[in-house]
Amino acid sequence: MDSFVRQNEMIRTCVAAILIVIATTSSSIAADAAPTSDDRSTVKLFFVNIPITVDANPNAAKEMAHVGDMVLPTSEVRPASIYIDGDFVGNALSGYVDVKPSFRLPPGTHDFRVECDGCATFESKLQVLGNGSEQWLVVTFRPTPKKVIAAQPQGKKD
Repeated sequence: MDSFVRQNEMIRTCVAAILIVIATTSSSIAADAAPTSDDRSTVKLFFVNIPITVDANPNAAKEMAHVGDMVLPTSEVRPASIYIDGDFVGNALSGYVDVKPSFRLPPGTHDFRVECDGCATFESKLQVLGNGSEQWLVVTFRPTPKKVIAAQPQGKKD
């Protein structure tokens, strides 16, 4: 019976040692794999809008839209779709609204793409520094050139 008790204690000790090794290894792997919040930077987007339309008559009535608690001219407020490293991360309004979307990103080079109705797609690479810093990316929306279709001369009819 004495050998049975020793054998049982020995098995429990081995199991406890194995569990300690597994717990220690998995926690060190998890620490290496995911950056801590101190390793990330906050990247804020700042939208610069170049007017798309010029009003011939500035006193003319404008079409308005309700945006939250505000009423804004629809010609001045445009939705923007934001992509980071090829993944869609959200929408924001650009125009009258003072919107500065922000993202917490790990250090390294990240690809930004912002698409906005009536504007050329904005694309940029940004080297994110990490270590809790705050960085700004200025997104300039430029009007999409309008396509002009030239009239085709009509052929002579016989």
